[in-house]
Amino acid sequence: MPLQIRRGTEAERQSLAVPPQEGELIYITDSEQLYIGDGTNLLKNITPVTGYTAENAIDDIGAALTSGVHQNITFTYTEGGAQDLANRIDATVGPNVSFTNITATGNTVLANATINGPLTVTGKLVADFNGTISGDDSTILVDADDKKINLDGTVKGDIIPDVTETYDIGSPSLKFKDLYLSGTSLWLGGAQVTATGGVVNLPAGSTIGGNVILDTANEETAYIGDIQGSVFGDDSTTIVNAIDNSVNASSLTVSQGQINVPTADLVINDNQAVTNAVITQYAPLPGTTSRIFALTNGDTGPGTVVNASRGTLASPAASQLEDTIYADLSFAHDGNDYTISSSIIHTVDASGSISAGAIPGTILLGTYNDGNVENLKGIRINRNGFVTINKPVDYDTTSALDVEGNVTINGQLDLADLTTTAGSNTGEVDITTSTVADSWLRIKINGVEYGLALYAINP
Repeated sequence: MPLQIRRGTEAERQSLAVPPQEGELIYITDSEQLYIGDGTNLLKNITPVTGYTAENAIDDIGAALTSGVHQNITFTYTEGGAQDLANRIDATVGPNVSFTNITATGNTVLANATINGPLTVTGKLVADFNGTISGDDSTILVDADDKKINLDGTVKGDIIPDVTETYDIGSPSLKFKDLYLSGTSLWLGGAQVTATGGVVNLPAGSTIGGNVILDTANEETAYIGDIQGSVFGDDSTTIVNAIDNSVNASSLTVSQGQINVPTADLVINDNQAVTNAVITQYAPLPGTTSRIFALTNGDTGPGTVVNASRGTLASPAASQLEDTIYADLSFAHDGNDYTISSSIIHTVDASGSISAGAIPGTILLGTYNDGNVENLKGIRINRNGFVTINKPVDYDTTSALDVEGNVTINGQLDLADLTTTAGSNTGEVDITTSTVADSWLRIKINGVEYGLALYAINP
């Protein structure tokens, strides 16, 4: 009857919580390994008894490789020799062999080798290369598929040809787009074009269309011809901007006395950041005026149109009550400064209502006796066409004519069917009407009304 020893699986060995007795044998059935207890360590922490060392493994592998038949690879191993002492097996690779990873030191010769993946070489690589070259960040420097060299952000030094005056940059059919230079000079043949800030300086004697820009012998020589490009002042300020077709000048003198805009609008100022657009007219002689010559077709004629709104010029918003639409203000000089004297003001009537297609308007013709805009007096025409004279500017009358103060009439006053004329005696007023039957004349004196019956005298 055979002798049986303690046995179990690898899982049971790992979970055994009591150290085996010293000298106790334990056999693991699924891994076929034997363990000897030491009375102290758990079974999972004990090294199995194999009797087989790494040297034994190398010797066996070496013998198997050197005695076997292999294709395009030869192994060299000598037990007890230098290779055995270094725990090394040498191999010589022939052609048509594929490797996943190769680490080579010293002088290594790869003839007709195809490498799919990164090739790391420490030292000098001597070879004819056919393929794409990329940087460490995967940037393609040489594209083997398109047969092109990528220079986008990869040039780290000067670009200098090996032969002078031989090679071109671009061609008449294949041109570069833009040329950016941060230096201050550009050489074209023997001519040097320099730059000072944003200004380009052409060398003396330069021409445009065969015309000399400036004759150094006669600096008063003017250029006659067409010029296409921007014009800058001595302080590098752009005066004529050829890109957006604009003129930028703090002062513009028109020698011919005309500004003609034949096919577009003349815009004085469309910059909302600027509060006022100032137009100054010098009238050296009394009576000098501004004149507008225009044509009329009987229905329309010359005039000024003012479009006012809230919001912005690009996105106008609805006007609101009391908004000033347009103001024509007159100032006179009082010896110290210009002071307001009179005005014509167009506003949105404060007592009206705004709706689609309907804006109630008010016109105020005012004068200022003391220069105080709060003491405005004048004539106001409200949204209904009713007129007030010498009333508060926000007064909303319900009469066609509403006057504050005395009214002097030199002449005849016609009131419908009632007509008044100056009498033959001082202070006498004659009243004429075509219907006198049962008519009364009401007069209010100091708040008391008096009624006078109207009847015919000497009928």
